[in-house]
Amino acid sequence: MISMPGISEIIVVIAVLAVIIGIGALLVRAFRK
Repeated sequence: MISMPGISEIIVVIAVLAVIIGIGALLVRAFRK
């Protein structure tokens, strides 16, 4: 699937991980209320 990872692919992966972590943190904060 990933033959030659370029800078754009790395940026996309980092962006997706950041969004998932951000949503997870928001959910944890909401449930800990």
